[in-house]
Amino acid sequence: RWADSPMLLMYLQLLCGAFALAAAIGVWLRLRWAPAVIVLYGVAAGGMVMSLRSILDLPADARTGLILGGMATIAVCLLLAWYARRAIAGEEPNRD
Repeated sequence: RWADSPMLLMYLQLLCGAFALAAAIGVWLRLRWAPAVIVLYGVAAGGMVMSLRSILDLPADARTGLILGGMATIAVCLLLAWYARRAIAGEEPNRD
């Protein structure tokens, strides 16, 4: 339920959703700022995942998995931003 979740988590989810929507629109329209928004989304989403332990008061053993998950989120978004930058610039990926 919404009433049971911390407000900080709700705001972080809204921020991530706004970045995701902006990135999707930017990539769809091939706008040059789209890769930067993908990176912003990755940092926001990865940071949110890494901070879940303190936000939700989770046990200490959850820390490792959350940090790895947050880092993986950031890494995937960096790769997606790199690919989007190439695609928007008109470079075709090498398919040899």
